[in-house]
Amino acid sequence: MLLLRAGVLILPLLLSACSTPFLKDMTHAKGEQTTKTEQTDKTTEQSTQKTTEKTASNNTATKVKTFKEQKEKLDALLTTAKKQYDELRVRAGIAPDEPQVNISTLTSADAIANAEQDVIAYNKQTAAKLSALDALVEQRKNAPKRGDLLKIFIHKADISLPKGNFMTQPLIGQWVRGESRMIRLKDSILFDTKHSEDIKITYSERYQILVNGQVIGVVKPFSDKSTVPFDVNTSEDGGKIKGELDYSVVTSSQN
Repeated sequence: MLLLRAGVLILPLLLSACSTPFLKDMTHAKGEQTTKTEQTDKTTEQSTQKTTEKTASNNTATKVKTFKEQKEKLDALLTTAKKQYDELRVRAGIAPDEPQVNISTLTSADAIANAEQDVIAYNKQTAAKLSALDALVEQRKNAPKRGDLLKIFIHKADISLPKGNFMTQPLIGQWVRGESRMIRLKDSILFDTKHSEDIKITYSERYQILVNGQVIGVVKPFSDKSTVPFDVNTSEDGGKIKGELDYSVVTSSQN
């Protein structure tokens, strides 16, 4: 009887001793698994953060590049606007005011986009006016009215440039009202190819004669001929062109 009672008392102790290492192993394994999971989560979080930062950096670089390209495109559009404004003003005597855009003050993509649309609309407007003027010039060539055709003669011109001076050969040509052409004046010394200068002569819609964009005289359609002096800047190099221009109105019988 005493042995039975002793056995009953000893059995729980034996079971407890056997289960203790197992529980410790379970706890240790669970702890290792938790640590590994935490490390994996931390690594994933760091990787995600780096990816996010890299994406943000790439997006910023792309925005900067796009912003720069937008500015360059707008600058090119403004150059076209200036060119078309000058041509229309010289040939027609009047042109719509140029868009007032200061690129340096535009600090956002939206501001540049809005300015770009305004300049594009302006360029389309002036291009349409120039196209209509070209068609009118062709019409006048084929069926001119009095004052539509002008014969121009430059006996000689004195050209002063930083690199030297020279006198030009005579020049003669015929212009249609609304037309503007670039002509090359050559040195009066034959076969001298070193000296020449381009000038732009315009006979405008308003019967004005212009040399390099400067008005030098106004044609009276019902007068036969006249002489006008001119002293204008060269297109480049800061030079001067000085001379006299003779013109005569071409009648339909002369054409």
